[in-house]
Amino acid sequence: MTKKIVTLLIVLALVAGNLVAQSAAGGRARATTPASYNLTVRSNVANATLLINDEQQRVTRYPHTVSLTEGTYTIVVRAQGYQDFRTTVNLTSNQTVTASLQSSAYTLRVNSNVREAEIFVNNQRKGTGTHQESLAAGTYNIRVTAQGYSDFTTTVNLNSNQTVTANLQQVTFNLRVNTNVRTATIYVDGDQMGTGSYAGSMPQGTYNVRVAAEGYEDFSTTVNLNSNQVVTANLRQAMSGVSLLFPSSMFAPGLNDPLGQIEVYIDGDRINNPNRIQTGSPPRQGFELQIRPGRRRVRIVSGAFVFETDFVFHPLRTYTIDPSFSLNVREQ
Repeated sequence: MTKKIVTLLIVLALVAGNLVAQSAAGGRARATTPASYNLTVRSNVANATLLINDEQQRVTRYPHTVSLTEGTYTIVVRAQGYQDFRTTVNLTSNQTVTASLQSSAYTLRVNSNVREAEIFVNNQRKGTGTHQESLAAGTYNIRVTAQGYSDFTTTVNLNSNQTVTANLQQVTFNLRVNTNVRTATIYVDGDQMGTGSYAGSMPQGTYNVRVAAEGYEDFSTTVNLNSNQVVTANLRQAMSGVSLLFPSSMFAPGLNDPLGQIEVYIDGDRINNPNRIQTGSPPRQGFELQIRPGRRRVRIVSGAFVFETDFVFHPLRTYTIDPSFSLNVREQ
């Protein structure tokens, strides 16, 4: 009996010892549980991405608060067009991190094949020919323009260093020159372009057009070629200038309007109302005519007298005809 009692006491002692050990172990576990704290992150960029220890957080808006156990954390806030914000937090209490993201800066270079071309970035004039500057990341409108060339435009999403090459294309227009003389030679800025007619394409600009033919007056004009244009050159036959001058001594004294009593014919055609002229010493008066070049018969009629002659007149030259009347006395 005594033996059973001793055995029972030993068993009870073992059970009690186990209970005390388990109770002590439970107390120690509760004492070592890490504490939790609130980490609040603020950002100046609304759509920035938040990473904590490389794990992306689901952020609806900033400031964003997350509950974390005590410890060390790496905080990264990033957004397109901005430099990453990065910091390390030793979380031992509630803390706030403010992420002020800085815009990323990149080099934008614009080249043009036209030296005098003007370069615009977002409608701001930057220079001519070539331009380079450092800009924040973003979208930029590039325009390059030069007189006589088509504008170059493009949009750049600047998220790295970039070079834009603007190859401007010359604006050309059609120029056509027609003339009424089949053998006429056509010149543009002094260069011979053809005979009779010309048609070609030229860059926008100002040009001198000249049309020439033998026996005709030159035609010349300036063309501002900013659209398709047609030039019609109606050449006029070059004339010869002829002056008919009569000495005043040939007219009877006191005769009223002696020139009105003189008729002039060229190749049988009467010249009506010819231009009258008068010279000084010796005093002479007469007519000034423009006649077609070539062999012409000139006839002067006054009362019972007729003076007539044939002569070859050349274009663009001037001639003077001096009618003379003299008396030759011969002894029989």
